[in-house]
Amino acid sequence: MAKPLTRYEVDQFVSPEEDDESARLQHGHLRSIPLFCALGWDHGALPFPHQMTLSAVASLEYKASLGRPLFASRYRAGLDLPDKEERRELLKWLVSFAAQQLIRIKVRPDWLNFDQKLTCLSARLPIEFMSSTPTQAEKDQVFSVHQGDRGELIAMLLIIVARDAIVSSYSDDFLDVVPFLEKLIFQPTESSGDFCQVLDIKSSVFRGPEDRVIPLKAASCDVKLYFNHFIKRQQRDNLSEEVLGKLIARCAAILGADGQYGFALIVPTVKGDEEDEVNKGSQGLIMW
Repeated sequence: MAKPLTRYEVDQFVSPEEDDESARLQHGHLRSIPLFCALGWDHGALPFPHQMTLSAVASLEYKASLGRPLFASRYRAGLDLPDKEERRELLKWLVSFAAQQLIRIKVRPDWLNFDQKLTCLSARLPIEFMSSTPTQAEKDQVFSVHQGDRGELIAMLLIIVARDAIVSSYSDDFLDVVPFLEKLIFQPTESSGDFCQVLDIKSSVFRGPEDRVIPLKAASCDVKLYFNHFIKRQQRDNLSEEVLGKLIARCAAILGADGQYGFALIVPTVKGDEEDEVNKGSQGLIMW
């Protein structure tokens, strides 16, 4: 015999008006907070600077407006606090607050466990997980990390590690490209048949004869990097001046879209001082 459907009455879920201490919702005086999820990123972002400089987009005010709406709203609420000391403390610990939200722990630990490390990396790298059918000896579904068609994940990790190794010596998040390359690329004590001093290599493409003899290290002495994570593009090509400028403002490097030819990874560069305007003449990129 088929089991009859159970019938539920509305009053099983919502208290009747005579038993409710506050009937303002039923009378329409108040409304319930609407449900929301998957808000996405950068909804609280400040307007894109008309004349962008590295110092402007590296400021706490601009960086706090990016990412989760929680951080932008917390920063702006902190500015309105009447108590000066309380306002200073909230803004001072905003970055630590974001870290606590990321790894879901109130006190910042001296070291991170495996899950916390993976969480931090997943916020900085476009990690793709692949699932596989478990064997009889495995009870749960097995997940593995996709390394990329050409090993892009390994390359991104090396670039992030090189960036993190030197950024602590700078007061802001933008850094010089020469120390970055020295950390990223193996530097032999002297050139040999197998290795060469990469920073001493001279350009194969140049504007005039005088540029032909300038080594990479000298040519890059005033070039800066500003990135702390990678994002994956969903369309090929179209790396215009506007797109590159917005990547710099977002503090982002990029992983090329699936099937992208010519490059796999790009890190934007800026030539000049952090107070100089970032424009077409100062923008550049490193491609892998």
